[in-house]
Amino acid sequence: MTIRGHRYDSAIVDDPQRPSILAERDLTDDERAAVADAERPGVWVEDHETPEMDPLTYGPSQTALRGDGRVLSQEQTDALIVQGLYDHVAWTTSTRELRNAVGNPPLSALLQMRLGSEVVLARQQRGGIHSDPLVRLLAYRAWGDRDRKWTRRDTARVFVRDEAALMSFYGFDELEFGSIKAVGEFGSRYRLQGHRGDRSAYVDIHQDDARETENYYELRLDALEKLDELLTADGVSRMTEPHGYSRGRPVTRR
Repeated sequence: MTIRGHRYDSAIVDDPQRPSILAERDLTDDERAAVADAERPGVWVEDHETPEMDPLTYGPSQTALRGDGRVLSQEQTDALIVQGLYDHVAWTTSTRELRNAVGNPPLSALLQMRLGSEVVLARQQRGGIHSDPLVRLLAYRAWGDRDRKWTRRDTARVFVRDEAALMSFYGFDELEFGSIKAVGEFGSRYRLQGHRGDRSAYVDIHQDDARETENYYELRLDALEKLDELLTADGVSRMTEPHGYSRGRPVTRR
């Protein structure tokens, strides 16, 4: 197959149950759609759950979340997508064919990210589309629609258990969270209040069953998005009131 000046041969596949992303075959309609995508920058998110990760550098002992959701440049995005392809084929195919198709792994300088007082090497991104059609095809074969369908909500979901990271991600100066009162035997009502500059707004979260942890975090993200909308709309909410919430009222802080 030749796409935009690249030529590659069929890869050596170690696992017959897992077809090589480099296998030469006719493109499917979904693959053609992926090739036709427009390039776009992604965000820096690393979840440490990708099965293709190199265990020498991302072993089970390294469980701390890395990445802060920052928007990357297109050059950084391209580098991280190529790095992701090298990580993907590391244990299933020879890397020689991938090198022939996309070139060498990216330079470490493109993967360096400052995180607080440290400089770390990034390995993953989310939501980005590579600028080269061939790499877009290989990325689609490697992880499907993951990046094509990635949303801002997905980025926030990565940090949902880290209040400081969420506050930074949404651009709040302060974020206050507390219980208001019990509702029924298991239900609870919580108030999430955000501050940005000299304005603040709150959203009440009604939870029918406090034991439903996953549902609770989704409700919390709903509330954060509504807070963001309230504080971005010059004090006027343009959102319809979601089910289960009290309406947030922007107020001027004194």
